[in-house]
Amino acid sequence: MSVFILIWFGQVLSLVGSRTTGFALSIWVYQHTNSTTQFTLLILSTTLPTILISPIAGVVVDRWSRRWIMIISDFCAGLCTLLIAWLFIKTNSFWQQITFGWKYLVARPGLLGLVMFIAIINFLVGSAEALTTPLVLSFASAQSLGTIYSIASSGLLVGSVVMSIWGGLERQINTIFVSMAFLGILYVLAGLKASTVIFTIANFLIFLIIPIINGSIQVIYQKKVAPEVQGRVFAFRSAAVQGFLPLSYLTCGALADQFFEPIMAKDGALAHSIGQIIGVGHGRGMGLMFIIMGLFSLVATLIAYLYPRLRCVEHELPDAIPDQLEVS
Repeated sequence: MSVFILIWFGQVLSLVGSRTTGFALSIWVYQHTNSTTQFTLLILSTTLPTILISPIAGVVVDRWSRRWIMIISDFCAGLCTLLIAWLFIKTNSFWQQITFGWKYLVARPGLLGLVMFIAIINFLVGSAEALTTPLVLSFASAQSLGTIYSIASSGLLVGSVVMSIWGGLERQINTIFVSMAFLGILYVLAGLKASTVIFTIANFLIFLIIPIINGSIQVIYQKKVAPEVQGRVFAFRSAAVQGFLPLSYLTCGALADQFFEPIMAKDGALAHSIGQIIGVGHGRGMGLMFIIMGLFSLVATLIAYLYPRLRCVEHELPDAIPDQLEVS
């Protein structure tokens, strides 16, 4: 019984500590956020794991050593409590550092608008990337697809070299606007006709433009964001805009299969209207998607240009690092 009493006493302390921690944490969250939603979410996070893990725990307990399961489980629970304590001592400053990028951009609407514009670019590029292979294979061979990708990759290289030598327009934001407008036109051209030659040329130019856009964006952020906070701001920007890539992958495939391809089939809803211009049959739904993406790019570019905080971002925000001429 002495071993059992020792285990029992240890488990009592463990459970009391865990319950006390959960109770105190829930009160602390509510006092600091004044949010019932945050409070209830914390309660959910303390009860949901038990519901989810219990069926699995029964199988694990029957197969492995109960002693080691108790040791490992209590050890992990103790580590979590220590982590909460460390975050409480350090959470304020740590959390402020995490959210610093968001707050920095919110205080500078021009840079925040540029993040949103980049997100749109990423969504378009991601959608085009996902649709290129099935679209090309609808009217060309696998060998032609390989050639198209090779030529497109060379466009990426050429665009990088051009941007390195040229450096963009005097105002980089204008380089972005002009490039995005051309990008929209090229997307329309790529989807307008089932032609290997036309698609190859359009895809090459699209890939040539992408590094020009990216280079201009980076120049603006390098100039307007202070060096000592660039890591946090750039990390937040990257997380925000990169999230639109998987979103484009998830949506464009389903839209192509469930909506656009059926309406552009030979007996589809748009076969006797738009189909008379871009053709009907397999792949023409994805061609229509390219056209819509191009038009959307043009509209988004116009809206972005009409937003004065973004259009004037280089004039309104001072450079974080003065130009050498200004220093002189």
